[in-house]
Amino acid sequence: QNRQCVDLYRDSVDEELTTECALLHDIICLMVRLQQQASEHTRRLKRLVFVLNNDLRDKDVSVTLDETNAQLKQESLLLSLDARKLPIDTRKFSHEENTQVTKATLRDSNRELYTCRQYRALVDLLLKQTVEHLDRQREVVDESLTRKIEEYQEAKVKLENQHSETLRSIIDLTNTISDLDKAIQDKRGPMMLAHSRLGNRSDRPGIELVRDEVDARLELEIDHLQTYTLHLQSLLAE
Repeated sequence: QNRQCVDLYRDSVDEELTTECALLHDIICLMVRLQQQASEHTRRLKRLVFVLNNDLRDKDVSVTLDETNAQLKQESLLLSLDARKLPIDTRKFSHEENTQVTKATLRDSNRELYTCRQYRALVDLLLKQTVEHLDRQREVVDESLTRKIEEYQEAKVKLENQHSETLRSIIDLTNTISDLDKAIQDKRGPMMLAHSRLGNRSDRPGIELVRDEVDARLELEIDHLQTYTLHLQSLLAE
C-alpha cells in the first residue's frame, strides 16, 4: 500500500498475498474448531477419569476389606457381633450388576480412548497439511515477489538508460541551439555589410546611379544571407 502513483496497482503479488491471507483465515477458523472439539474431548476424558477414580477407589476399599477378612482368626482382637437380626444381607447389587457396571466402564473407557486417539491422529494430519499448505503458499508469494523485484529492477534500468539518453539529447539540443544562435549572429555582420554597401551605392549622383553588376551581386548576397538566416531561424524554432 506504500507504493507511489502508477506503481500502486493490483498485481500478482497482491493476488498471492490475498490468497495467503484467505488461507490463514481458514486455518485460524479450523484451529478454533479443533480447539473447541479438543476441549469437548478433554471434558469427556475428565468425566471418564472421575468415574474410573471412583470405581478404583471403591474396588480398593473392597479389596482392603476382603484382605482384612482373610487375615481375621478366631483369636483376633477385632472380632465383634452384629446386633442386626440374621440373615444379615448388606448387598445392594448383585454380582452380575457389578460385573456389568465394570464392563460398561471399561467399554466406555476404551471407546473414548479410541475416539481420542483417532481425533489426535486427525489433528496431527490436519496440522501437517496446514503447514505444507502454508509453506507452499509462502514459496509462491516469495517467487512472485522475486519476479516483481526483477521486473522493477529491469524497468528501473530502462528508465535510467532513457533518463541518461534524454539528458544527452538535451545537451546535444542545447549545443545545437547555441550553434544555430552563433551561426545567425555570424550572418548579421555580412548582412549589415552588404546592406551598408548597397545603401552607400544608392547615394551615387546623377547618371552614376545605375544598376550594375556590383548591385546585382550585393542584392544576391543579401538574398542568400536572408534565406540562410531564415533557414537557421526555422531550425532554431523546431
